Amino acid sequence: MLSGKLESWPAPPLEWIGHTDMIGCIRCSPHGSHIVTGCDDMTIRIWDAETGTVVGEALKGHTGMVESVNYSPDGQHIISGSRDKTIRIWDAGTGAAVGKPSLRKAYVVIFTTCCGVFDAVKITTSCGVFY
Repeated sequence: MLSGKLESWPAPPLEWIGHTDMIGCIRCSPHGSHIVTGCDDMTIRIWDAETGTVVGEALKGHTGMVESVNYSPDGQHIISGSRDKTIRIWDAGTGAAVGKPSLRKAYVVIFTTCCGVFDAVKITTSCGVFY
C-alpha cells in the first residue's frame, strides 16, 4: 500500500506478527487508524491499520484469555473483558492500565451500542446464555 491506495487488486494479505496464540477478538478504532486485538495468550495488542505493524508493547494484566476488546467512542481508551472474569480499561495512547480491574462473577463480553456507550453483558454459562 502507498498512501492508503492499493497498488494491485486483490491486495496481498498482510502478515501481522505479535501474538503467540489464537486471536479471539478484534476491533477497529473510531478513526480507522488502529486495530486492537485480544488473544488467548492473555495479551492485547494495538496495530497500525494500514501497515499491520504492532504499535507499542503488548497490554498485559489479564490472567485468562482475552474474550472481548473495544475502543471508547473517542478512541482514547480500550476496554477488555477476559476469562479471568475482569474488565480492564487501558489508555490507547500509552497502553497503561487505567484504574483497577473490575471483577465479575462470570465471563464478560463487551460491545458498544449504536450511541457508542459501553455495555457489559455477563455470560453465565460456557454455552453462552446472556442476561
